[in-house]
Amino acid sequence: MFEHICEQGSPYEGVLKEASEDFDNLNQALRTLSASIEDHINELTLGKSPQEILDFFEKYEEKIVVGSYHRFKTNDNLFYYRSSLYESLDKCEDSLFDALVLDYIDTERVEKDEASIKIKELITKVRMDIEEMEEVMRAIDDRHILYRTRAVQRAQFLLLSDGSSKSKINSILRFYANEIQSKGDGNKDDDTVASEIFRIFGQNFFDSASLATPVKKRKPTPIELMNIIEELDIELVEEKNKKMMEYIRNALTSENVNRFAKDILNGNHAVRISSVFEKEPDTFIKIIGLYTYSKTAERGYDIKLKDNVVEVNGVRFKDFIVEERR
Repeated sequence: MFEHICEQGSPYEGVLKEASEDFDNLNQALRTLSASIEDHINELTLGKSPQEILDFFEKYEEKIVVGSYHRFKTNDNLFYYRSSLYESLDKCEDSLFDALVLDYIDTERVEKDEASIKIKELITKVRMDIEEMEEVMRAIDDRHILYRTRAVQRAQFLLLSDGSSKSKINSILRFYANEIQSKGDGNKDDDTVASEIFRIFGQNFFDSASLATPVKKRKPTPIELMNIIEELDIELVEEKNKKMMEYIRNALTSENVNRFAKDILNGNHAVRISSVFEKEPDTFIKIIGLYTYSKTAERGYDIKLKDNVVEVNGVRFKDFIVEERR
């Protein structure tokens, strides 16, 4: 409206007077809104459970505050244009003043001196209207935050006082917090009415005797000289070495298992393992090794499981055939 005031044939009646009336209506509506925020929030939360109130204000924050309310305060509201409004009012006092006075004389049928005074008063009033709008908008912000926060805090309190396990624990902890007046109170025995609900141990309940002793690090010690011993028994040494070599030969390594497979095949294409075990009962561990290594990449044989279960030398197992790997 002020942007095109220069082009108006009636700048007083068509712009300045109308703007003054619009600001009266706007500020009255904003004052009413500011006074009714508490009642409005109470109405929005009436009859809702605490959890429903928390969920409601989560959506309210997203859709109303961040969306509509923010837009109302910026590009959809005069608050956003206050700088340009002040500039237009400066023009009304300067280059447009005479045109406004003449239009006021023509509209209100008064003398020039009175018209000049009335135009200046009207311009001052519009300035004050803009300042009042800013104050009321700030009050709306403050009251909106205040009552919204109160509603959320009240819902959170009710949520923690609804008789649930969480609320009961919260009440007990609040009770203990009120009982503790100094640091030393935390170490006293609990003889309150809540002592039978659950047991709380103070910081110094465990004494030093109940704690594990730290392990001491070993310090390097000098190497002790060996005592001169008698000459070793050669036969005993040879016997130990023989047992060691036998253990190595019989160990279930892939190399030993491949050697065993080659021995039982003895140039044949395939052999049934039950017949091998029947002739050589002491090869049971090696037979297990054949099955264990049958899927490895370094094996030198393949096995084929049979459907029949055999019993050989008191042992039941599913028979299989050992073949040369191709």
